[in-house]
Amino acid sequence: MSRPVETEAFIPDELVRVRRRVKKPDMVLEILHGLFLALTFGLVLIMVVTVAVLTNNWALLALFFFALMFGGVGAILGHQKGRTGLGFAWGFLVGPLGWLVMATFVVEKKK
Repeated sequence: MSRPVETEAFIPDELVRVRRRVKKPDMVLEILHGLFLALTFGLVLIMVVTVAVLTNNWALLALFFFALMFGGVGAILGHQKGRTGLGFAWGFLVGPLGWLVMATFVVEKKK
């Protein structure tokens, strides 16, 4: 008598249910990435404010906050295209010109 050929591995029902409950397996990495970005941004903000206060150069502080506003608008435009971080970077670095660059990007389809 011939044995049937097994083509799939047996997975217990409990394990299948556990896998279905996990929405994103990379959630921990996304949280760590967000914390890293927040800490980096906080340190940059502290450094810019400290330099502006110590050198009494308020134009540097104003330039930094305008760059943040431009980056925020770029992030909004980039979010619509599926590239939030890239939109923020373009807006922060080159201002309204970065908005035009993000407007020309193609929408990235989610898998």
